[in-house]
Amino acid sequence: MDDGWTTVGPGPTDHDPRTDDGRPTDDRLTTGRRTTDDDDDNDYYDNYYYYYYYYYYYYYYYYYYYYYFYYYFYYYYYYYYYYYYYYYYYYYYYL
Repeated sequence: MDDGWTTVGPGPTDHDPRTDDGRPTDDRLTTGRRTTDDDDDNDYYDNYYYYYYYYYYYYYYYYYYYYYFYYYFYYYYYYYYYYYYYYYYYYYYYL
């Protein structure tokens, strides 16, 4: 009786083609390819565009991170600037 230990798993089919490393071609998170069957000639273009978009996403993320910290320090600049005028006012108040 076969309990499933010797059963061969699902292999490549027309609806679920596999890449060289076993990943499905329609898995856009790992391959970046479109879900079409006739784009075999565009593998290099699709993967290049996917990784370029991925790099652009991280570039935009780090740019936003830098922009956030820019405003963070800018806020603290005005914070100390406010305290500068605060102590300045305090100084003239007690003269």
